[in-house]
Amino acid sequence: SQLPPWIIKRVPLRFEFNNNYFDDKYQGIPMGGYTDIINKLLLGIDIKTNTPFLKDYLLLAETTIYTGPIDEFFDYCFGHLEYRSLKFEHKVFETTDYQGNAVINYTSKNVPYTRTIEHRHFDLNQKSDKTLHVKHPKFYKCH
Repeated sequence: SQLPPWIIKRVPLRFEFNNNYFDDKYQGIPMGGYTDIINKLLLGIDIKTNTPFLKDYLLLAETTIYTGPIDEFFDYCFGHLEYRSLKFEHKVFETTDYQGNAVINYTSKNVPYTRTIEHRHFDLNQKSDKTLHVKHPKFYKCH
């Protein structure tokens, strides 16, 4: 009763330990995680990371996938984007369980992030004495 309507529409309410964000019939985390499936998908493909993008690269291959800032791709013709939405805060903890669940959503205006994620809860086969905890800030101002 105390949550604003825009929160209710945006965040699913759970009264169970269901890690799924959506209620889609078919969903899940790939066995072995996303790194494993992406590595298999990219076998035999020339990959360049941490490389300044040049438009000439578009001429070198039949298909190029650009994953950098969209304003940079268009040579900042409309200026710099004021906000970026993907600035995550990563922290490794020396424990096997930090928050007890894969995803916790935060709706308070006083909390500067929308959710926290502890990835080990997505794949129950994790074998590590450490855990990765990620905060998703509400806004990231880039300039």
